[in-house]
Amino acid sequence: GLNVLVELIVGYAIPGNGLALSFIKALGYNIDGQAQNFINDLKQGHYTKLPPRATFRVQLLSIFIASFIQLAILNFQITGIKDYCVPGNKQKFTCPSTRTFYTASVLWGVIGPKKVFDHLYPILRWCFLIGFLLAFPCIALKKWGPKKYLKTFEPAIIIGGMLNYAPYNLSYYIPGVYVSLAFMWYIKGKYEAWWQKYNYLLSTGLSAGVAFSSIIFFFAVMYHEKDINWWGNTVVYTGYDGNMVGRLNATESAPDGYFGPRKGHFP
Repeated sequence: GLNVLVELIVGYAIPGNGLALSFIKALGYNIDGQAQNFINDLKQGHYTKLPPRATFRVQLLSIFIASFIQLAILNFQITGIKDYCVPGNKQKFTCPSTRTFYTASVLWGVIGPKKVFDHLYPILRWCFLIGFLLAFPCIALKKWGPKKYLKTFEPAIIIGGMLNYAPYNLSYYIPGVYVSLAFMWYIKGKYEAWWQKYNYLLSTGLSAGVAFSSIIFFFAVMYHEKDINWWGNTVVYTGYDGNMVGRLNATESAPDGYFGPRKGHFP
């Protein structure tokens, strides 16, 4: 994505202005973000025999409609949900992705990259060079390494996949790993004809089912709270997931210089 590059440019050009950075970051991210979404749609459309022009029309129409729907939902959330985005929100509306966006506006906009790289975290500037140099051993591995083991080794995809974890924890995404292994490895290898015909339709159906179900669940049992006690509703409030809060106080939560469990108490 272009958002990190845009943040650095704007942070240097307009230091101390977090609001300007948020606006330009949103624009800079969507320039390539929507293009990546379209490429993804074209790939799935190719598998499901959809014409590219039809895919383009549908994406344009969906973006137009979704813009109004998203704005309406956002206004409803802010005004209609008590303690929205507050760390102790009972319905777990703690807004992790939104907080990440806001934190970036403070770090790169209000504080600015000059202060970050020159004073707060000077070692971070070396990460750009490290990332550049790491490309060369990866290229060498792909070119001269054993093809059998490195055929599917794609560093960009691996690193990009890891980025999707933030700001959530591992348990949020791990179930998807099992499903992906089942369908993209086992079923594709054993039953390829079925996979070609139904895999992407099934994936779309599951995603749509989750979306519709979540709307029904929210208004049926969450907006006006109705207790339904079973393991699936209570497990999220136990263990390390249950201890996650919207934000951490470094003085209280990082007395030894780091967040998380203390040494000797790792799960």
